[in-house]
Amino acid sequence: MAKIIGSNPQHASNLNERWTAMILPLLIAGAAAQVAVRLNTPLTLDQPLISLLLFFLLPALLVLLLAKIRRELGLGLAIVWPLLWQFLSRTSDDSLAVWLVPAAAGVLIVLVWRHAGRWSWPVAVLVVLVAFFGPGPGRPDSGPRLLVFGLDGATWQIVDKLASEGRLPNFQNAMESGYGARLRSLPSTLSPQVWTTIATGYPPEVHGAWDFVGNRDQIKVGRVWDQLLSEGRSCGLCGWYFTWPPLPGLGQDDFVIPSQLAPGGDTHPDEFSFFWQIWTSAQAGSNGPLAYLRMGLDSFRNGVRVSTLLRSTREVLVNRFRPRSDMESDWRKRAISLDLQGDISVELLRTRQPEFAAFLFTQVDRVCHKYWKFMEPDLFPEVTEAEQQRYGNVIPDAYAAADLVLGRMLELIPENADVLIVSDHGFQADVGLGGKWCGIKTEAFLDALGLGETAFATYVLDHVLLRPLSENSAYADSLLTALEPVVASAHVVGESGPLLTVERDQNTFLLTLAPRNTIPENGVISMGGQEFPFDDLISAGTGATWSGNHHPDGVFLLSGPSAMRSVRSDSLNVLDVAPTISALLDLPICPGWTGRAAISRTGDQADIIMAEFPLPPKAGLDGETVDEALIKKLKSIGYVR
Repeated sequence: MAKIIGSNPQHASNLNERWTAMILPLLIAGAAAQVAVRLNTPLTLDQPLISLLLFFLLPALLVLLLAKIRRELGLGLAIVWPLLWQFLSRTSDDSLAVWLVPAAAGVLIVLVWRHAGRWSWPVAVLVVLVAFFGPGPGRPDSGPRLLVFGLDGATWQIVDKLASEGRLPNFQNAMESGYGARLRSLPSTLSPQVWTTIATGYPPEVHGAWDFVGNRDQIKVGRVWDQLLSEGRSCGLCGWYFTWPPLPGLGQDDFVIPSQLAPGGDTHPDEFSFFWQIWTSAQAGSNGPLAYLRMGLDSFRNGVRVSTLLRSTREVLVNRFRPRSDMESDWRKRAISLDLQGDISVELLRTRQPEFAAFLFTQVDRVCHKYWKFMEPDLFPEVTEAEQQRYGNVIPDAYAAADLVLGRMLELIPENADVLIVSDHGFQADVGLGGKWCGIKTEAFLDALGLGETAFATYVLDHVLLRPLSENSAYADSLLTALEPVVASAHVVGESGPLLTVERDQNTFLLTLAPRNTIPENGVISMGGQEFPFDDLISAGTGATWSGNHHPDGVFLLSGPSAMRSVRSDSLNVLDVAPTISALLDLPICPGWTGRAAISRTGDQADIIMAEFPLPPKAGLDGETVDEALIKKLKSIGYVR
């Protein structure tokens, strides 16, 4: 009897129809889910195997399990699956039209389930092929006229070497088709100072940015984007210092994602505040699973790739259950940071397409400070062969990752756009830090002076920059005037010379430790009539955290049609960058500029306007604060000790 039933053609036909009625809806549901995501954030799905798992294998398992209970339940899940992914990937800017795909898929699934026929398989296969191989976002016909790619700490020494090895193809193309030069930095080379000079064309004593602490109210002159916005032209900014909080009244084509060191998470558009929240929570390390899930969903909705999310998730889980060493985790954190910022930068560029877009990536600078000795181990005898093998490629890999981000951006801008690649300074080995070293403990030093939270101190190379946080110039001047003899009196008891040299520039101290041949045992520091143990105020030892330090020569590289108008020179100054951007975008020349454009201007010289860039409206913030998250970030970089 069993043999007769098993060979029954009618039974086989019914079984085949049942399988068809289940498998085809699954294929359509998975394909429609993937299409829904690609319509919202087409750059996120960079892992085909993950797509296969999320959109096909996972729903297949769930649908089949439900179908065993009741077939209609499996069918319902197949219909809901594309709607669920449409909901997960939607953003506030999406129109109602994007819901047509999951809705149409639901209708098709019902038709296939109820009336499966010869047409069903070709339709399902076609939907799957479109989901996997359909066209993505192409190169736009309009968009940025100028893309500024800021790479903090980039140096020609590494760029030339890696480009010759084929590891920086996008840098290499720009070098072959454009104009490159050494870019001389400011004397201090402190990043916030130099990047603000690049954006304004003025030195710190004019533009007012001295260290990492502050908001846009601190800047005393207009920046290139302030002029553009005043003319009604669109701008996009990501990662720049002192752009928090974003200006009010920004348009649909504008975006502002402030630096990770901003005091708050305000962004334009608002939904990108998750980027700041991720790194604040990473420093605190206290977020629960639901908070990470929410940030992951926000990331996915706003262009962060699946591969980046997987790396981030893996790093969070590893550090929670088996924490890595600081040396092992730091470079991984920088790499994920670069990918995260790169992903949202590319997504903003794709969706907003402003006339001017400027991105600042600081991750290369961070790894160069800490991992340089592993790249040049011959200069550092303490580096073992195992360490060199483990960390020797950290810096080259960071450059290569930045080059990949640049390449993704170049695919999203018009072919006739200009691209300016610029760094605030270069880098070099700091062999002097390989032996004994001394450094001021900035927080303890402020406490010893009784300043507490009323002042801030950051490292600039081997010096410490100290300034009051108050915006009241008269108060800051009187405070530093009273402090100057106290700081100058600091000395090690039993030694004749001063402990520090003190230079003052307006309302800022530049403190430098006097050279030392020995580190005193049980030494005592006398300052302002008080005595402090040497170890309380001065850190000393061997094997310093930093092995790389700033070099005054950075990178300037211009490619695009305007490179033909370059005024050729082997060396430029950071003061020349803003005039160059001004010439590229036909902006006025500021009368106070001492720098000169690296390209010749178009049109009649008599038509060029001389005018200062306008200051944006004040945010009206009451003073400045230095919160714990910022201190932790600066400590991880090495600017606070």
